[in-house]
Amino acid sequence: MTEAIELLRADPRVDPERIALWFFSGAGMLAADWIAAPPGWLRCLALTYPVLAPLPGWGAVAPRLRPAGALRAGGRTPPPLLLTRAGLETPHIAATVEEFVTAAEETKIPVEIIDVPHGVHGFEIHNPTDESRKAVTRAVRTVLAHLGP
Repeated sequence: MTEAIELLRADPRVDPERIALWFFSGAGMLAADWIAAPPGWLRCLALTYPVLAPLPGWGAVAPRLRPAGALRAGGRTPPPLLLTRAGLETPHIAATVEEFVTAAEETKIPVEIIDVPHGVHGFEIHNPTDESRKAVTRAVRTVLAHLGP
């Protein structure tokens, strides 16, 4: 992933000092490294209906891939965090999100939360309603605001 981001940052059409990373679903655990050691160019981390810890039956997953643990470990202050939650999320995934929110509260690390009360996992595809469209629009605007002009 780091190589892909460096390739992107090297593109002359990209401002290499204003990058946001956005993680969806099962990729949410990859945010842990960026929370633990955020580079100076990282302006925002967005998480949409993320899985933030291994789910039952996944087997061995590297301990470093736990965003809640990265928050609790301290270190550098992470960039602004945006979390979009599906209100009708599966219980196992919802529990990983709750653990992350609790860790953020305990460490006093702010997380902007966009709730989609009637949204299911993948709500923008499976349940495109006014509620889900508003959540997507708000999330995009928030990320763009963190990137600056």
